[in-house]
Amino acid sequence: MVDLTKIEKPFGLLDAQTQEALRAWPHGVEFFNNVGRWRDALAPDWSSGLTYRAKPAPVTPRVAYVNYYSDRVDPWGPVLATHAGAFATRTGGGQTLRMVEDTSWKS
Repeated sequence: MVDLTKIEKPFGLLDAQTQEALRAWPHGVEFFNNVGRWRDALAPDWSSGLTYRAKPAPVTPRVAYVNYYSDRVDPWGPVLATHAGAFATRTGGGQTLRMVEDTSWKS
């Protein structure tokens, strides 16, 4: 299977399987315009002379939730989850819930 994010030839020269995979790509596509730049194809017409490629799937950062008490860290507090946002704090009942983004995926 061809890497749909690295296509460099016109749509009309792609095999039928690659064309169908590109049409069905859930994250959108880009096209190579007449000034030599990749642009979002919001409503592609799948012209045989244009070069299209798939936009990469969005990266979802891992987030760890940790319960902090005034005198200790709750051993059951860390929970891996996938939520958007970099930092949020809620306080209640003597504890603070912090959401800390794991940035290791960015490197």
